[in-house]
Amino acid sequence: MIVYLLYAVICICLVVLQTTLLSTVLIFDNFYDLLIPFVLYLGIFRPLSEGLSLIFIFGFVMDSFSGGPFGLYMIAYFWLFICMRGVILFVQSGSIILRVFVVGAGVLLENAIILGTLVVLGMDRGISASDVRTAVLQILWAVCTGYFFLTLIDYGHTKISAWIEQWHLSRREYKGLEG
Repeated sequence: MIVYLLYAVICICLVVLQTTLLSTVLIFDNFYDLLIPFVLYLGIFRPLSEGLSLIFIFGFVMDSFSGGPFGLYMIAYFWLFICMRGVILFVQSGSIILRVFVVGAGVLLENAIILGTLVVLGMDRGISASDVRTAVLQILWAVCTGYFFLTLIDYGHTKISAWIEQWHLSRREYKGLEG
């Protein structure tokens, strides 16, 4: 239960960071969706039941902030998660090559889903050169930073899980001394 609360806090922090700080700094103007590495991490390293419920929550939060068709991010995150579950059947989950390129592939897939949906729904005039430029810049950002985000998330999860386990053990010992 504590892990879900932690993931919710991380999700909110990433959304706030993305919508406030990154959108005002010119160098990060074309930065990719910060929840993509987290969704991919859940798909690669976490159990299906844990990850699936969280990506729907993350998708709901992003859909609430995006102003686009509701469910768009939820669908994109769902397919990213499913694709990662499939990839780890063939590639070792701890592989450095996987960590380097998976976020770039995730950004490419999310852009394809979002742009494709907007074109199909007639909400866009088509895919322009500006859209392609933005997608390419986002993929380059993802390839350059994705490894570090995935490693940071994995490290943080390992440390927090150890802390939670230690906390549970100390509570059990304390209760054992009381009784």
